Amino acid sequence: MMVEGGVRKRKPKQSNLSPRLVHVKDGDAIDASSVSPLLLAALADDPDSSSRRPLIRRCLVHLRSSLFSQSPPQKLSVTLLLSFLPILLISKHEDIARLASETLGAASLCSLETNEEIVMDAVVVRALIHALRSSRMNVSMAACNAILDLSTSSAGRQRLLEFSALQFLIPKCLQIHISPTVVSLLCKGNTRRKSSLASREDQYAVSLLHAVITLVNACNVEQLERFCGKDLQAFSVSLTKLWAEVHNQVLHDTGLKSGRQVSCLNNTGVNGLAHSIFKLSLTTSQLAPLPTAFVKRSIFGPGESSFEAFLSSQWETSPLMVRRHSGSSTESDEILCLFSECLGPMESFPTSLCSMLHGFVSCLPIDSDELDIFSFLEDVKNELGSPIVYQQDLRVLRTESQSKAEVHFFNESSSTCYTKPLHFLSSSDIENCEEAYRRGYTIALRGMEFRFTCIAAITDALASLFGQPSVGANLYLTPPNSQGLACHFDDHCVFVCQLFGSKQWTIYPPSLQLPRLYDQLDGRLGASAECSLDRHRKFLLSEGDIMYIPRGYPHEACTFETGAAASNFSLHLTIGIEVEPPFEWEGFLHVALHIWYLRWQQQDRTLAEPLFLSLGEMSVTLLHAVIEVLGASDPTFRKACLAGALAPPLDNNNWLYSNQKTAYSSLVTKISTGFAIVELLKKVEQRENLCERLRWLCHLESGEETSKELRHRINFTGIQDILALYSEHKDRAEASFLFVKSRFCGEALFDDAIGSYKMLLEKYKKVRNEYKNGILSLHQKKNLS
Repeated sequence: MMVEGGVRKRKPKQSNLSPRLVHVKDGDAIDASSVSPLLLAALADDPDSSSRRPLIRRCLVHLRSSLFSQSPPQKLSVTLLLSFLPILLISKHEDIARLASETLGAASLCSLETNEEIVMDAVVVRALIHALRSSRMNVSMAACNAILDLSTSSAGRQRLLEFSALQFLIPKCLQIHISPTVVSLLCKGNTRRKSSLASREDQYAVSLLHAVITLVNACNVEQLERFCGKDLQAFSVSLTKLWAEVHNQVLHDTGLKSGRQVSCLNNTGVNGLAHSIFKLSLTTSQLAPLPTAFVKRSIFGPGESSFEAFLSSQWETSPLMVRRHSGSSTESDEILCLFSECLGPMESFPTSLCSMLHGFVSCLPIDSDELDIFSFLEDVKNELGSPIVYQQDLRVLRTESQSKAEVHFFNESSSTCYTKPLHFLSSSDIENCEEAYRRGYTIALRGMEFRFTCIAAITDALASLFGQPSVGANLYLTPPNSQGLACHFDDHCVFVCQLFGSKQWTIYPPSLQLPRLYDQLDGRLGASAECSLDRHRKFLLSEGDIMYIPRGYPHEACTFETGAAASNFSLHLTIGIEVEPPFEWEGFLHVALHIWYLRWQQQDRTLAEPLFLSLGEMSVTLLHAVIEVLGASDPTFRKACLAGALAPPLDNNNWLYSNQKTAYSSLVTKISTGFAIVELLKKVEQRENLCERLRWLCHLESGEETSKELRHRINFTGIQDILALYSEHKDRAEASFLFVKSRFCGEALFDDAIGSYKMLLEKYKKVRNEYKNGILSLHQKKNLS
């Protein structure tokens, strides 16, 4: 083989196609059986000879026509094509190189088998990428279209990534500078979210864009990391600017209505563009970390003792008000300035709200136990980048003063928001939010940490401070003399930051101690009279004040009139500390039991009889059940474990370390005294969701086989097997359970489990940060205008 321009040339093989005549454009005819020897002679003599050019062109036209006429194409046709393509794709003659790419593209669309046969030919793929890099636009565009044709198969996409097609496509896109105004949407029926990207003029630009998006969306983690560099960052910025224009067209329904208005369109849709922007964000962080010490001072005051006092006296037990000191510069002023930087002037917020909402996209829900961001992206690829969704992203509601019932604005004035299964808000719906505000409705926005980097930085710092994988933030705009949400309690603790105006809060004693996240409980209450009115507490929050409300405490808030002065509107942010099942104390104890059992298994038990091993495994399973049942009945097991906030090395002089270690010892003592095996078996029979609640334990192990074994062992649906084993060996089963419980409670140390616990926490934090970066990247368009 010969080498030219980095591409290996093959000596063409002769072929004997079935004889027939194919008429070409100039009226000449060529004998099909002569194509192979004619090409062989032309290419062997001098492939770039001008005298051979007409013959080569006619042969290529014939090959392309024969591919379309055979369905699927004959094996001999593909073999012949692959023999000649490497030389033809890098021809110095523009029409030959272009026609070679077009012929390759046509062949790749004939069948999946043909497509895969082509992409497995390394020499052909390299030659195609060489043609893509050509300075001649017609050649490069034809090669780009051939790449798109090859990308119709999964094998084609992966093979092109393997040969670095993306690294050459991205610089091409940057060279031609794809202007956001060039690309429009081609609407498909009435579903503007399913529109395709199109162009009235620049076919080359849209083809390149389509190819890059297709390959980016096919990348795995390793491939994305390999593409990091200045070109990728510049391209990400370019895509974000394009996204701003596309999102605006989706929201205002201003896309093109007919294919007759465009000279080029492709199958890249709105969601595909959003998918690429999200994926590219995984290679870089969207925000700079904020020191936890700063956030700690801003909320709890200066000095470590202030935070320690909060954890000892108020955390998950009692509300707390942190007053802003008027007339002096405080840490709370600094955090208020951070909010002002991203939200703009607070006093003009009601008038700027609609503009803000127009820039938002929906924060699609992610499963709490999802630890693979690519799996999430696959599930939501058809919805990513959609406009905000009612109830999911935004609520517009008020509480009637007499009935104390919540009323939703869109429920009575807009049917468009209640189209199942998702209620996407249109531009007109967003404009109606201003009218709703004037009529006394509160605008409640969820997921603010996914929309503004400064809010994300604050919630990240709080997540680290409390040892949790993530922290959420919601924004509430309430007009004067109004109440938004009815009296209710939350399944998570909240810090209320009053950004503008003032609001009167009423907090009642909890009717349920430490309700769990995701438990099927109705947090809404009836009239506030149903609460213990004689024991309620009232707080007036003014600008800069911060209030802590533990989970389970019913509360309500309203704006009001003070004397002769009319009340102003209120704007506040609630930061929610959600304690997920793995990160309660119950979760830590499950981890501790798992780690202890792994070590116990590693001891020399080769002489142990099979029954002993079976009863031991049964006992560990039941001990997990003991911890779960105690968690349902004892609130101390439902408290947040803050061990994830401990920084190495562990130090006995550290207050938080000592505090958590003491709490762990207290809970282990409760396990040691709780439940005889007979009582436990009855409770396990009655609880149907034990296995579901503990499915997260599988994330403790990275090995597939170990995870399968763990899933099998923590499978409470096999309770009948446990009961049968207990019935057959009652005395030994009871003795085994007591033995295992005693060994665990006596041997399992806090320090032994903390390493695995923090590794689990990091797995959760990793995917939460990836999700946050991705959604933030779809909101950064407002900063690029």
